[in-house]
Amino acid sequence: MYETFSPQMAQVGAWIGFYQDLEGSGFSEPRGGWKWISGEPITFTGWTGQEPNNQGGAEDWATLELSNGCCEWNDLGPTSGGFPEGGVPGISERDLAPPI
Repeated sequence: MYETFSPQMAQVGAWIGFYQDLEGSGFSEPRGGWKWISGEPITFTGWTGQEPNNQGGAEDWATLELSNGCCEWNDLGPTSGGFPEGGVPGISERDLAPPI
């Protein structure tokens, strides 16, 4: 993964399918209401430093970043400094169940 995505990921990271549900019952800034888009339970988080911090007031997506070391999470949104025009690349998960 690193060799494939490192040039873009070093700049802005890649969305990992983790988001802050602003309408959810557990929502509070900056740490409440985070969910996996798949609905899976949260069993691990890998926030870097003081993240999530909601810098700029609208950081509701978790990205995997390589710039601060290998594979730490940051919260990001369209008001974040350095947010790229056109959005952020993402990483998708695929079920590799054996064929029937």
